[in-house]
Amino acid sequence: LQKIGLLPDDLKSEKCEIFQNKLESELQSIKIFDDVLKVLEILKEREYKLGVISNIPTPYILPFQRLELDGLIDYSVFSSEEGYSKPSLEIYEKFYRLAIPDFKQLSFKDMLIVGNNLKSNIEVPKELGIKILNFNRQKNSQGDLSMKKLEKLLNEI
Repeated sequence: LQKIGLLPDDLKSEKCEIFQNKLESELQSIKIFDDVLKVLEILKEREYKLGVISNIPTPYILPFQRLELDGLIDYSVFSSEEGYSKPSLEIYEKFYRLAIPDFKQLSFKDMLIVGNNLKSNIEVPKELGIKILNFNRQKNSQGDLSMKKLEKLLNEI
């Protein structure tokens, strides 16, 4: 039975408990880089509207809230809550619909995506006319702008 995934209920609940404990431990261990809060706070002081489009699973939204990132972010779209994920056009359209009420005129050309994945964060946004900043702490790569240090963003916008 174990080979085909059928386990007695007591083993299932034990495995679920082990998984839940590991997940909770992992969620508590999530930290953000020091420069992230600094840059977000400066952008907020400069009156930028900030948003997040993320493919994170539902449990990983909790660290986003625990680390108080949601207080610095004006708009957020999580694939686990929407039923579609990046790079689908629908997730970018959902984000646009969230942001548009705050602006008289807004187009994708007014937006800047800071991402680190060519397929998820660059190809579709570029087709929509969104400016791209490819952010990768290890190496530079494609995008309208490319950088390793997040603070450089403050000089680029």
